[in-house]
Amino acid sequence: MKMKEAGLLLAAAIPLIVAAQELVTFRVPLKYRDVRSVITRVSEEVGPRGQVTVDRASNALYISDERERAGALRALIAALDVPPRRFALQASLSLYAMPRKTGLLRDEPLFTDATSFLAGTVPRASAAQAMDIREGGSSQATLIPGYTLRATAEGYDPTRRRLAFSELSLSMESASEKAPVFSGRAVLPEGEPTVFVASLPQTAEACRLSLTPVLMPEANAKERP
Repeated sequence: MKMKEAGLLLAAAIPLIVAAQELVTFRVPLKYRDVRSVITRVSEEVGPRGQVTVDRASNALYISDERERAGALRALIAALDVPPRRFALQASLSLYAMPRKTGLLRDEPLFTDATSFLAGTVPRASAAQAMDIREGGSSQATLIPGYTLRATAEGYDPTRRRLAFSELSLSMESASEKAPVFSGRAVLPEGEPTVFVASLPQTAEACRLSLTPVLMPEANAKERP
């Protein structure tokens, strides 16, 4: 009798389990943010059976996931889809002149802790500047004559306090040539410095770039798609 009752209880529980795992599909249009700048963050929160697609024409997300996740996903999108925020990108650049036979520029392969090495070396030149940048916008600055920093802010994630850049590049420029020091995408923590170190074989130098995005009062303009 007990086994029969247990079987009945299990059979009754199965529909509840299936209902809890039911997939739902819903559409969320974005008012302020470019849909391309939030899809990566939203995709991180969908379940194993979930899927996120974009409709660029209407600037909307289509989400398919288990019903129990829908509320949290809508709340995340609401937190991301706000008027574009303004940042001060605090940048400092130092250049270190070094002989080719020592330090980072040895001819023979040798591991070197670049951060520790440069911390004990006096730079030949240094400069610092705050760049004004908004989500969806771009900015550039010449930190040291001949060295230009370019940045394009993709979007800010307030749930993790990080600012994504679709482009972040430092280049050496002169009247006759332009050589990249580094270039790529990046995600930087808001209010905390991120340090980049690179060697420059063309000039037998090394550079140390520190970037800190600082959140400023919000703006009221829409992000440009």
